[in-house]
Formats: sequence, structure tokens, C-alpha cells
Amino acid sequence: MPLSVLLSFSCILTFSFFFCRKPDRNVCAKEFILMRECNRPGGPQLLLTKDEFGKLRYEVPAERLSQFNLLSSDVGPAEAPARDRKLMQQTIEEMKEQFKAKAFDFVPYKWESFRSNPGK
Repeated sequence: MPLSVLLSFSCILTFSFFFCRKPDRNVCAKEFILMRECNRPGGPQLLLTKDEFGKLRYEVPAERLSQFNLLSSDVGPAEAPARDRKLMQQTIEEMKEQFKAKAFDFVPYKWESFRSNPGK
């Protein structure tokens, strides 16, 4: 393989995805998206941009907006939210209230879902 091919931008992004060994809480998602979008034959459909606060966000380029059913080019944050049990429990309580789901609860292990009172 010629050196010029190895040094191309798409190869660099592909290698960064394949060698993502210490992922953050996004679990190499940014590397995967960048690699996938860079290798699209028609060019990228998602871009990684920064908002006014410097946080990474996914955005659809203006010339590709007609391909998607979107109200704006902003797709959403590129960073996964922080995860902890307290926040998960709070979200579950909100969902239980919103969907009127009495038996919906946090289940730490798959086998516990077979119990009559999972997670207790």
C-alpha cells in the first residue's frame, strides 16, 4: 500500500477508531462517527462541531439538510451525559410518573428481572 494512502485523512480517522483503547464515556462513538462519515462516497452527512460554550455537537451540513426530516441542522450533543445511580433513579421516577408505570424500576442484573420485586 502506498505511503500516500496510509497518510490520507480517512485512513488516519479509521486508524484512530481501530486503535481506540481507552475510551471515555462515549465508548469510542466520536471516533466511529468521524471514521464512518469521512469514508462516505458522497461526503460526510454528519459533522462534529462546537457550540457557543465549546461543547462538541453533531450537525448536518446545510447542503444535506434536505435528506433528513429535521427542523434544524443540530442533531445533538456528541458527549454522553454523566451516568450515576442517583441520576438514573431520578430519571426512572420521572418516567414512572409520566407513563403511569408502577412496576418500572432499576434492575441492576438481568436475572433479577425475573423476580417479583426486581431491584429490591
